[in-house]
Amino acid sequence: ELALDYDGPAATPPQRRAAPAAAATGVSAQMDKVMEDAKIGPDLLKGLGDGMRNLADTASKMSNLSDAAVATNEYADNMRSASKTLTQMNKSYGTSMQALGAMSEASKGAKDYQAQVLTVTKSLSALNALYEMELQDSQSHTKALNKFYSNVTDALESMAEAGKETAAFQIQLNQLTSNVENLNKVYGGMLTAMKS
Repeated sequence: ELALDYDGPAATPPQRRAAPAAAATGVSAQMDKVMEDAKIGPDLLKGLGDGMRNLADTASKMSNLSDAAVATNEYADNMRSASKTLTQMNKSYGTSMQALGAMSEASKGAKDYQAQVLTVTKSLSALNALYEMELQDSQSHTKALNKFYSNVTDALESMAEAGKETAAFQIQLNQLTSNVENLNKVYGGMLTAMKS
């Protein structure tokens, strides 16, 4: 405290000097290098932030389309949820600079993954074509078998019909034989009578 009778200049506390800016080291330096290599500058980040805000605003406005005939309640809820999520992403964007470095590494992995997916897709297409050919061959084989079975059925029906005709022929042949035997007896009797 100053004495009440002191008329001199008031004492001021010593002024603090600003701490020198810390040299970028460790993670910060790596992040700066990644940003520089990827050519990500303040303009790009500002544009990305503005774009995300615009996207969030647009998504928020699109929730009003829920009254349209093609929109459903689920669609509107998803759009509202997406709008909230984008708004949260926009707010937390300033603290996610380290994620850009990880994303750069992840994009390399994504390219490898994309190449693998493309290879699998080509393999699946080839396998699908093979299955189509097998299916067509199977259908052709089934048609041929059906035709064969139809022909066998026709042949069996013809044989059954021939069997019936054979039975009728046998009956007629037996009658003819019986008639010939009877006729022989009559002629035999007549010959015997003529000889005596």
